[in-house]
Amino acid sequence: FFMVFYADVHFSRVTAVQLVEVMGMRNEVVRVAVGQSVDRSIALAHAEVRDAATVSVYSSHPEAVAVQQVSMDPQYGAKVSFTVTALQVGKSSCRVHAVDPATRRRVAALLLVITADLPEVKLA
Repeated sequence: FFMVFYADVHFSRVTAVQLVEVMGMRNEVVRVAVGQSVDRSIALAHAEVRDAATVSVYSSHPEAVAVQQVSMDPQYGAKVSFTVTALQVGKSSCRVHAVDPATRRRVAALLLVITADLPEVKLA
C-alpha cells in the first residue's frame, strides 16, 4: 500500500509518497528441553518453489537452528530438514529463509518460535 504525506490540513499539497510492502512469515512453534535437540521437517509447496532448480536455506540463529538437508522434488516442491537446539530456558525466535540461489529470489520465509523448557529431573 502507499502512504501519502501532506503538507497542509486540506490534503492538497503532497510532500512525499512511500510504498510499504508487508511480508508475511509462516509461523512454526517448536518445544524442546534445554540441552536437547529435536529434528523437524517443513515442506515448501510447488507453488512457493516454482521454477527453482535448487533452494538454499539460511537461519538467523545457526547455533539454535541448523539446516541439515534440502531435497527438491519437481512435482511436489521442496522438503527442508533442520535440527533445533535449545540454548536457554524461555522463548526465542529464529527466522528461516529459503532462497533460489540462481535468481536470489526469496522462495519462503518461516518464523520458528522455540519454547525451551527445563529438563525433567527425577529422583533415583
